[in-house]
Amino acid sequence: MKIIFLLSQVVFLFTSLSAFADDPDETDRYLQIVKSYADAMLEHGTDTYGKAKSPLLLSLMERKKLEPFTKMPPAPNGIRQGDRVTTHGSNVNLDQNLYRVLYALSEITGDPRYQKSADAALKAFLYVTPSPETNLFAWGEHLCWDLKTDRPGTWESKAIHEPKRPTVLFEKFYELNPAATINYCDGLWEHQLFTDKQGKKDGNFSRHAAYDKHDPRQNYDFPKEGGYFIHDWARAYAKTQDPRFLKYIDVLASRYQKKLDKHQNNLIEFDSIRNYADTSASISLAIDCFHAAQLLEPGELQENLLKLSQSIDLGLQTLPHQVEGPGFVEYVTAESKIKLYAHKQNGGYSFLWNIKYGRKTTGMLGVLFYSRYSQLPEGAVKERYREMILQAADRYLSSDPDMAERPWPVEIGIAVYLQLAAYEMTGKEQYLNRARHFARLGIKHYWSDSSPLPKADPGCNHYENVTRADTLALSLLKLYVTEKSLNVPLGISDIDR
Repeated sequence: MKIIFLLSQVVFLFTSLSAFADDPDETDRYLQIVKSYADAMLEHGTDTYGKAKSPLLLSLMERKKLEPFTKMPPAPNGIRQGDRVTTHGSNVNLDQNLYRVLYALSEITGDPRYQKSADAALKAFLYVTPSPETNLFAWGEHLCWDLKTDRPGTWESKAIHEPKRPTVLFEKFYELNPAATINYCDGLWEHQLFTDKQGKKDGNFSRHAAYDKHDPRQNYDFPKEGGYFIHDWARAYAKTQDPRFLKYIDVLASRYQKKLDKHQNNLIEFDSIRNYADTSASISLAIDCFHAAQLLEPGELQENLLKLSQSIDLGLQTLPHQVEGPGFVEYVTAESKIKLYAHKQNGGYSFLWNIKYGRKTTGMLGVLFYSRYSQLPEGAVKERYREMILQAADRYLSSDPDMAERPWPVEIGIAVYLQLAAYEMTGKEQYLNRARHFARLGIKHYWSDSSPLPKADPGCNHYENVTRADTLALSLLKLYVTEKSLNVPLGISDIDR
């Protein structure tokens, strides 16, 4: 059975890749590539290891044998060991776009198998991974669920809870296991936010919390993670109507408002130790505060969330961006006389390519600005975001990554999304053509042989979710749906922040 499957993949990949350039309707290749990836994961990537078997999916695999490694392969370019899963690890936080791929495939193809498999895997995740002590999930930047040992897996010295992506699957989580989902939201308040000696919380927290015990830290209260928490609590409130979640939101949002009020330039400090702002973290908070506000009744709290988002807009839009040159301002001091944050590479500006730890690309910021643009009514602020987004899209019309530098697949997926966003805004064919170009580039370099699984980067020959090939796969489906004019609601993914 396995040999037949592998032979079929050889035939498929050889046929599709060799015919790609000559096929007048290359659009079908996007679906075929993604479907092959999903089929391989469902057939070979589920949990058949350890004592407890489950439908959970592996996040690291050999691409040829389609099985786990016995020891860790070399890391993809620029990846820290502490950010990787174990050999049999499953990290749902960094696989969320893969699950969105599965749900989208069922909508596109009419085959319910993909949705059923995704539901089964997420149901298992919600059942087995919450900590009995904190109710936090075994997921995020430093933590996974090990399918062989049936316990949390990490390369750190302790189990750290830090969500890397927002909980974009919250609605599905609640559908599959309401109790675990609401308990997780309470766990964020109880065990992620710091409590002082008087037993009070003022919103201080660290993006690192202990997964398996009560040990909250303070002063690394990054706006990105804070926005994730606020949005999750708003969704919990919408489901339960319990006012405790309003309290949680108010405490944390008030902390960020106080940070903004410290300065006249509407910049929000990245943490409570270093006096600089990170624009990607700030726009992320603005996006999530707006989402949260839509789930609350009209009143002071809703107004405060909207005010927070609007203040961040003003701060970000007045920065000295140079998109046609070095990029968007990414790191900047937060004092009244702002300066680009000197110790960061590229002079404090975003990079055109090559995401690494602490490095964001112009494309990533462009996609985040598009999400904020989509939330706003017509007016000067929306128009300024439109200008910034199109400047970013235009920058990529003539720039390709250097594959010798081993860019991550997520970068190509973001480039596809940015061009599709510009196409949706303007209707200009040049952006759609450029999205097609990046799709071809992604397929050529990450599916370069007979394996149905994408490479973690062009220079390594294994599959690993830490470089987020699921975003590239989902962008291919978005391009497919756009080309075919299908009534399938696939937006512009902004979860890579």
